[in-house]
Amino acid sequence: MVGLTQSLGVSILKATAFVHFIISLLLRKSPIMKRLLFSLLLCFPFLTWAQTKNFQKSFGNDGEERFYSVATTTDSGFVLLGITSGFANRKKAYVVRLDSTSRLLWSKTYGSAGLDVGRSMAPTKDGGFVIVGTTTSIGAGKKDVWLLKIDHEGEVEWSHAYGGVENDYGFSVKQTLDGGYIIGGETNSFGTVGSDIYLLKTDEKGNLQWSKALGGKDAEYIYEVIETFDGFVFASETNTYGSGEWDIMLTKVDKKGELQWSQVYGGNKVEFGYDLIQTKDGGFVLVGSTYSFGVGGMDIYFLRTDKKGKLVVARTFGGGSNDQAHTVHQMPDEGFIIGGFSASYGNQLNAEDAYLIRLNKKNNLKWSKVFGGTFGDYALDMQTGLHGEILMVGETKSFNGRDDSDAYLIRTEDDSKLKTCELSRVQTQTILKSEFVTKTPELGITATDTKEATFDVESTEVLSSENVICDGNIQVIQNQTERKRQERKTKKK
Repeated sequence: MVGLTQSLGVSILKATAFVHFIISLLLRKSPIMKRLLFSLLLCFPFLTWAQTKNFQKSFGNDGEERFYSVATTTDSGFVLLGITSGFANRKKAYVVRLDSTSRLLWSKTYGSAGLDVGRSMAPTKDGGFVIVGTTTSIGAGKKDVWLLKIDHEGEVEWSHAYGGVENDYGFSVKQTLDGGYIIGGETNSFGTVGSDIYLLKTDEKGNLQWSKALGGKDAEYIYEVIETFDGFVFASETNTYGSGEWDIMLTKVDKKGELQWSQVYGGNKVEFGYDLIQTKDGGFVLVGSTYSFGVGGMDIYFLRTDKKGKLVVARTFGGGSNDQAHTVHQMPDEGFIIGGFSASYGNQLNAEDAYLIRLNKKNNLKWSKVFGGTFGDYALDMQTGLHGEILMVGETKSFNGRDDSDAYLIRTEDDSKLKTCELSRVQTQTILKSEFVTKTPELGITATDTKEATFDVESTEVLSSENVICDGNIQVIQNQTERKRQERKTKKK
């Protein structure tokens, strides 16, 4: 039986290779044949299995699209969250559901009468998803924090808005051990002068349990919050504390939101943070960008701390132009992958390209790669799958065929030798540990009089155009500008 299975597998692979060879010849000749064959390939998944492991795709319509967040599903698929203005005359939350091979299952928009933007998403224990962002459709002020719960099919279960009389924003959400949710963001309604850190805790139905504002005399806001066994830890930007214009702050509060400790990291210029994870040893890793350290412009900023936020390792990665990290994950070997974008390496016009960096468990560089085209391409979030695949999501201006941007998906693997689908590859320069300023601020913390409202959210199924930029070594569909040019040439003939 084993021999028969192996023979069958070899036969299928040979047949698949032959089919793709014939397709590659035909694709060079006719754009019409190209579209027909692409449709057929979608109908026969086994023919494209060998080609779907690594690719780049864009999703969208005639407006602006961007992915901010990606989460895994219980059936090994993925859900992508972003914004779109391509299916309405205002921005809405945009969700795309993929199966385990990253094929499109459905895409939907969510919103009401106003502006409704989703910024972060997390899986829930019941197989659904919770989305946090900002809404102007309802609430107490100009903009309010928006929390939306959907099931595994994308159907709306409930929706809440929280805030005060001014602008309030939601940037991060996680389901908590008690089944509720912790939300991190920014408030201009509560706290001291300017914007402050906004922390909200709800029950499993989104009903508010408590909310806190934390900060100083200038601006602060949360960009990522996670739960620990005895409280919550969040990473934030601070313009009040530290030694530079902006610095990165890591703060721990207990289960009721009461302050336990806080640390600030940065130099005498500007540092921005974008992601936070807890490591297997109980410490924390933060990534972002720095102007204080590095080799030129803005460089990728990697910080590793112990359980109390004490700095253990600090690194920068980058070249002579601007390089920025937006997302980080710890790998099974206890190393890390970092996603973001780079203008130091990559393609043309000094535009940014999506950037992926692999570190070993000692925080040293193993390899790095860039993905993208002629214009700006950005990775803003990342997930790893059960089979070792890496999915990065963000925004592309290279592969949309229009003047706007499209949502961007990159699928690759943890393999330094892999040459499929990356348009160019580089090794970055690793900078040794720099001297960082670390201070403990005395944060002001106040309970807020957050107003809560529920509202109906319309769920609209939309037909997202799926532009396959590359799939294996065969160019299945060219970017839309080139495709239209070829179609016009064919018509003239």
